[in-house]
Amino acid sequence: MRVDYNVIAVQQIGRYQVLKELGRGAMGIVYQALDPAIGRTVAVKSIRLSELSEPGEHERLRERLLREARAAGMLSHPGIVTIYDISEEHGTAYVFMEFVAGQPLEERMLSEEGLEAGQVLDILRQTADALDYAHQQLIVHRDIKPANVMISSSGAVKITDFGVAKLASQQKTQAGAMMGTPNYMSPEQIQGGEVDGRSDQFSLAVIAYELLTGEKPFTADNLPSLLFKIVKEEPAAATRLNPTLHAGTGRVLTKAFAKDPEQRYATCSEFVSALASSLEESPGWRPQKRGSLETMATVAGPCPQLEPSASPPPPRRRREEEPSHLVRNVVLVFFAVVAIGLGLMAGRRYWEPLLQPEEVLPIPEAQVEAPPAELPEPPAKEVAVPPPKAKPAEPKPAPVEEPPKPPEAEPEPVREEPSPARPPEPAKLEPPTESLIWFRTEPPGANITLDDNPELTCLSPCSLTLPVGRHVVRAKMEGYRAGLRIFQSAEDSAINLKLERLTGTLALRTNPPDASITLNGKTRTERTPALLTLPVGTYRLELFLQGYSRYEETIQVKDQVISNIDVNWRP
Repeated sequence: MRVDYNVIAVQQIGRYQVLKELGRGAMGIVYQALDPAIGRTVAVKSIRLSELSEPGEHERLRERLLREARAAGMLSHPGIVTIYDISEEHGTAYVFMEFVAGQPLEERMLSEEGLEAGQVLDILRQTADALDYAHQQLIVHRDIKPANVMISSSGAVKITDFGVAKLASQQKTQAGAMMGTPNYMSPEQIQGGEVDGRSDQFSLAVIAYELLTGEKPFTADNLPSLLFKIVKEEPAAATRLNPTLHAGTGRVLTKAFAKDPEQRYATCSEFVSALASSLEESPGWRPQKRGSLETMATVAGPCPQLEPSASPPPPRRRREEEPSHLVRNVVLVFFAVVAIGLGLMAGRRYWEPLLQPEEVLPIPEAQVEAPPAELPEPPAKEVAVPPPKAKPAEPKPAPVEEPPKPPEAEPEPVREEPSPARPPEPAKLEPPTESLIWFRTEPPGANITLDDNPELTCLSPCSLTLPVGRHVVRAKMEGYRAGLRIFQSAEDSAINLKLERLTGTLALRTNPPDASITLNGKTRTERTPALLTLPVGTYRLELFLQGYSRYEETIQVKDQVISNIDVNWRP
């Protein structure tokens, strides 16, 4: 019995001579081959039909693939990879297509040099033009993503996988995992609805967002959460991740990301034209490479919400004026009482005689008989009477009326006393120059770094005092994708970051199928063929099928990479 590890070496497919392997995907392998009849180099994509269909549906799937490939073969556009031929052998279909000497857009996005502003718009325009042409022929790609956009050495764009993408987007493995790249799928495609060219427009908008900001608009820890976000949630504003962009750019992307296809642009070219016009509104804009947020410059400055106002806040003014009103009222009452008292004292000469009724009768007689003062008899009687008369006549204190002047003269300085309002004093309040920020991550224990400054670091959960202004926080933890966020230290007192675990995919296939799977000594419930999403790391893989020798291998699972393991047991 002999076991062939990985994929059996393929040297010839039909009349085509295989030169080398170009890459691997979830559906099969892509080869570079030579057509000896005309000396033309072609790309050959293999598709394992037996693993994409349920038992008994193999023939139906084969017919559909042939139909889609023939329709795509009718497309003749400089921006679309041409399909030359298609065949099927032993449960595997082969699509022979134009070979493009270049690299996928995905590799260009990950490269150190990145892309310039002009290159980004040129790639989007060429891609939109090719997609609109296919849509006019009633053909929808259904799997537009950077890996399917080839950039030739001359800078020309070539879209590949037309005719194959529809097949891939509708198939599921026996384990129920969706094939393809869900990050770029439209909401209607995820929900299983009818799709048209506006579905490809949504996917193109995802690519545009990623080219401009360096980040995918929709990400999550697991597939259900990711699909929910695409169908129900809006992505973060592109202008927040890339400050060089104009606000109009965010509005254009929002329209292209509309959950309802009817709300999007009529064509892909219309979307790219609107995007280009919005970018012209921000001269000097530039696209961001992946991870560029980590080194983004910090712009310090006071938060607009904390600028001091020209007049003190109403509550403070009321509290300051209340004491002055109280003092003024007390002073006024005091002087009023004094004035009343002085007035009463001055009026005693008028009301005091009224309290002595027996002396009231002699007064008119004394006044009438005053001229005959020489009579001798009356004096004895009148001597007792004159004293009371002299007393009421004595009060020359009539000038005592002057005391009422104090109530008029003294309130004036009292009115000047409301100066405690002191408007300059609140104006002297200055906004804070520093702010205490708390950082928390899920899971905890991540290394927090602010503004790429090695001196501003801590282990979450933790807090740091930062200058008021704009900052960039990065959270790193082994086994997790770095978390990034831009924030204003005066606006956000607590920053929460949820870290995504680094995962890769392990595609296991055996012939015959239905082999048991063991990873690091633990047997899993899945059986081959299977797609396993695993945390990044090294695994000891064992495959066992009754009647055949055990397969063992050490596998390295890498982030966002599909590792294919094909085992062909032979007697």
